[in-house]
Amino acid sequence: MSLKMGRVVAVAVAVWVAVVAGCSGAQAACDTAAPSTASNTGVTAGNALVGFLPYARGSGVGRYSFPHSMEYSYLALKDVVVGEGVYQWSVLDGLLADAAGRGNQLVFRLYLDYPDCCAAGGGYETAVPDYLLSPPSPVTFTPYSEYGGGQSPDYGNQRLVDAMTGAIAAMGARYDGDSRIAFIMVGLLGYWGEWHTYPNTAQMAPQATQLAVWQAYDSAFATTRVVVSSDQLDQWQASDPPPLIPSTSLGWHDDNFGVGTYSASNPQSWYTYDRMAARGIADRYLVAPMGGEVQPSVQPNIFRNSYSGHPFLPSAQSLRFSWLLYHWLFENPSADDGRGANALAAVTELGYRFVISNVDADPCSSPSPSPCLRLAVTVDSIGLAPSYYDLVVVASIDGESATSSFSLPAASTVPGSSPVVVGEIAWSGTVGSSVGVTLSLHSPHILPSQTIALAQLSGVPAAAAIAIAIAATAIAATAIAATAIAIAATAIATTWHPTHVATAIAIAIAAATIAIAIAATAIATTWHTTHIAPSNSPSPSPILDQPMWMYGAAGGGLLLCIVAVIAAVVIRRRRASSPSDFYHFGEAGGSDVRIIGSAPPPLALDTLASHPPSRPAPLPPQAKP
Repeated sequence: MSLKMGRVVAVAVAVWVAVVAGCSGAQAACDTAAPSTASNTGVTAGNALVGFLPYARGSGVGRYSFPHSMEYSYLALKDVVVGEGVYQWSVLDGLLADAAGRGNQLVFRLYLDYPDCCAAGGGYETAVPDYLLSPPSPVTFTPYSEYGGGQSPDYGNQRLVDAMTGAIAAMGARYDGDSRIAFIMVGLLGYWGEWHTYPNTAQMAPQATQLAVWQAYDSAFATTRVVVSSDQLDQWQASDPPPLIPSTSLGWHDDNFGVGTYSASNPQSWYTYDRMAARGIADRYLVAPMGGEVQPSVQPNIFRNSYSGHPFLPSAQSLRFSWLLYHWLFENPSADDGRGANALAAVTELGYRFVISNVDADPCSSPSPSPCLRLAVTVDSIGLAPSYYDLVVVASIDGESATSSFSLPAASTVPGSSPVVVGEIAWSGTVGSSVGVTLSLHSPHILPSQTIALAQLSGVPAAAAIAIAIAATAIAATAIAATAIAIAATAIATTWHPTHVATAIAIAIAAATIAIAIAATAIATTWHTTHIAPSNSPSPSPILDQPMWMYGAAGGGLLLCIVAVIAAVVIRRRRASSPSDFYHFGEAGGSDVRIIGSAPPPLALDTLASHPPSRPAPLPPQAKP
């Protein structure tokens, strides 16, 4: 049998032993509730690895207030490469430590040429390592005046190529799989490392250098996901075969989101969607991440109610974006004309979203001295994109140290899929105790303080789930009471021996007490859960208003009659064959019936509200012109 759970942010399973409830734990668990269809995407704002990003703030500066889990930074190659084959990591380590201190992961890009930046006293300074400016074969430069001016290095210089690929390999050896890093942009080539030198196309790196750079990233990072600018597509013809179009392990980055991404009514060959579709890779999101930057010119206006440009959602849906650099939003969280509210609604549309739609709970297959459950958890992927890192479903026992993690591979989370993960969890509780089993999502590739909230109603299950849980409890309680009444009535009807009458009365009192305790606990627990809900939950309804309560009461009354009749028949037959014998409660030996519970016990629904971990306050960024 199975336990089917309502959609809740942290799924909690209340477990108890039901005496004579018709579903002993040693045999199977009990059906209690069907999943609802309600969902709440608002709780996913701030989920790890998805959403809007600000520029990284300075050391010691707190978090921005708008929900986020990542921040972005540029990194000059000269800050990493200080000599031929000699690397220093202090700058990158500092950026990672600062971001993690704010509860964020870092997205970063190496660059060589940042227009109108980044001399100590202002103005332009190249990021080419100093040793490459001296013989032999020093790197030469071509000046330009666009974007405030700068100097494009000769990207075909072999010493420069070797410096780039060597740094990439060393960085991969040191940082691949580092949970402080969310994604890495290929960068390095073109203005800002964006893989273009528009309008000075002759200054762009030759194809051989481009191929060497992105192949170096592809080889160096097996775990941490890497994205390359979609402007790279301009350097190749649509008919070029692989490997000239990067491998499936590399994702893509659109630096022109909201201006040159997508238009259903007026497609253009230079739009990112159209360029990728022409090369047959518009569905690359299935295996590799899609990131981007909201084009700075539209950042202040894209979420205005009166905005008339390319709408946000169709662009985000076109290539299934997971994250976007959008610094203006973080500096202006209270912008008027609907911008703040619209941005908050939009951020939950990016990337993955998951709900737990079903949980099958059964006894563990192998004998265990402690309570043990085998859980089969169905996770529905309902977002724009999959997760690009492996996940785990974590089951934990409330109040105990027992936890268990069930693997959820990233490849199984493509949108529309419903993977089922299976695992067992045992704990040190005793039969008759009440425990809570909480299910949540996590990833080994996020910070311990970060969350992956489920996109479901927070704090309360569906009303039907609550009502069915209570109805199941009512049926169990009435079954206990019915059995007690039947025993007492039959005993009195068949014998007036004082010992038998006393025994029957004791059994009836004990059974009625247990029934009342179970019913009262279930009702009180469910009432508490539905009336103390977090602010992002809908207003709860009183338990007794649920129609299923009436169904449960009616079913319980019917079951009472059936059990009473069966018990009377059984006991009458037993009295006829053995007049001096009687029904013993909980005793062993012979053919005595044992009315006891066994582990694992039957299950009913309950919920735990989601409590995102506290994070340090927000830090300002290097503003891109």
